Amino acid sequence: MATRQIRSTALLLIDVINDFEFEGGDALLKLALPMSRKIAEFKRLATEAGIPAIYVNDNFGKWQSDFKKIVAHCLEDDVRGKAFVERILPDDRDYFVLKPKHSGFFCTDLDLLLKHLGVSNLILTGIAVTTACSLPRTMLTCGTSIYLCPRIALSRRPNRRMTMH
Repeated sequence: MATRQIRSTALLLIDVINDFEFEGGDALLKLALPMSRKIAEFKRLATEAGIPAIYVNDNFGKWQSDFKKIVAHCLEDDVRGKAFVERILPDDRDYFVLKPKHSGFFCTDLDLLLKHLGVSNLILTGIAVTTACSLPRTMLTCGTSIYLCPRIALSRRPNRRMTMH
């Protein structure tokens, strides 16, 4: 990527702070766990290149929660996803967006954060990427480029394509 593209690029880590405590969580974790090291390495390389990492995550239906509490839940409570989360922990340079429902772009601050950072290129990776980042039509019509890392991204519905709202 050219320097200008890197400055306008962000890495979205979708639902990687995940307890996997849901129906089908065991099966998804079996696929996700080997992928976690690759995501961690990709994030490290992106950070070294000056690309900001943005964790886009469920609030697990806990409306009075914050991102640090969600990380603590995954690390300190007896949950399936602990080993996965330990490999992909955020650091002080990272950004966070909690999503109340399925899409990281619907009713969240993600759009404002991307504008603040001057981002026009998105690299997507993580869990349930096709659901969590159903893209609003405006993202695709205002010149935003979307890159999906298929070897380090999982979907609960593998045959589902990216959709627009």
